[in-house]
Amino acid sequence: MNLRTSMFGRLQRARARGRGFTLVELLVVIAVVGILISVLLPALAGARATALEVSDTSQMRQIGIAYSAYMIDHEHYLKALRPKIATKLGEHWRPMVGLYEYVDGNREVFRCPTSRSVGLWPLDPQNFAHLKSGKKLPATQVEGGIETYLTDRDESRFTYDPLDQYSIDDPEDLVCDYYFNDSQLAIPTGGGNSQPWDGVGNVEVSIRSSGISGRRINTVKSPDTVVLMCNQFDDIPRYRGGIYFLFGDQSVQWFERSDYLGPDRYGAIGPFYNWGHFYPGYLGR
Repeated sequence: MNLRTSMFGRLQRARARGRGFTLVELLVVIAVVGILISVLLPALAGARATALEVSDTSQMRQIGIAYSAYMIDHEHYLKALRPKIATKLGEHWRPMVGLYEYVDGNREVFRCPTSRSVGLWPLDPQNFAHLKSGKKLPATQVEGGIETYLTDRDESRFTYDPLDQYSIDDPEDLVCDYYFNDSQLAIPTGGGNSQPWDGVGNVEVSIRSSGISGRRINTVKSPDTVVLMCNQFDDIPRYRGGIYFLFGDQSVQWFERSDYLGPDRYGAIGPFYNWGHFYPGYLGR
């Protein structure tokens, strides 16, 4: 190896070690990375949304199993209204009490997996104020926790925080993120009219009655189309412009707004909370 060849080899190796990316090469790499990100991010977001949707419907089916067990034991729908309360007061937390033992005390099952990601978590101050203004109360405090109430059934244990400060981590706070059908039982009085029942005393309930709160299952005309619960937030859809519903036959089905505001397949008038039990044509008979 002569001197010229040796020097040329060292020069080539030095150039190889010191060579960096040119500006054009860097711009090409950045452009490729940007394209990949723009392609992958929507796909990842879609996959996450799909996973949340699947998790939510699975959770609703779990609640449905618990609800079915409750109905087998009690032969009536959940009592979603307290006796002697105002007709328009919706205590959306109350079904948690009835189903508590049937979900093995798991309060997490009453939280919708999607609510936070789409800004519909009921305890967000703005959302809570909106619900409360319509007398829809998604949370309460129970002195001593649900277990204590289930022991003595003392209704005075339930109170509302004047500051509306509730926590899902506090065992004395009940927070429900789902809408359970709380339609009040109404008894026909003739002439196409009906009278809401406040839950006190005994009344004659027949297929002509409407409402399902605390109602015996065998007095409902179409129990398979009765909506037990759904994942709506005051009529705000959570998935693709629609809402998932848990029905009396334990099916979980998705409906868009135009469909769930209309009648069911048997002719019960809309919206969805009337399905299966409210047939105005029966009231005058």
